[in-house]
Amino acid sequence: DDGLAGVDMADALLLVEHPEVYTLGSSSELSDLLFDFDDSFELATSSVGGVARVPEAGGPGFEVHRVQRGGKVTYHCEGQLV
Repeated sequence: DDGLAGVDMADALLLVEHPEVYTLGSSSELSDLLFDFDDSFELATSSVGGVARVPEAGGPGFEVHRVQRGGKVTYHCEGQLV
């Protein structure tokens, strides 16, 4: 049970907080990214819906998602409300 059954969401405001992630819009090029990546990364992010995981020394790393929206690269960090 999601707890929202029968709730009118017409005037709802949803806030989302998620782990560190980069999104690549339709105008973005991989050269817009300011970190190193390998060939498998390029293949994974070549089409909408593609996802690549970038390892990070001493941490869990982060994901890069190719998304269907305009714009270039957007960085979303922990603690940021979307």
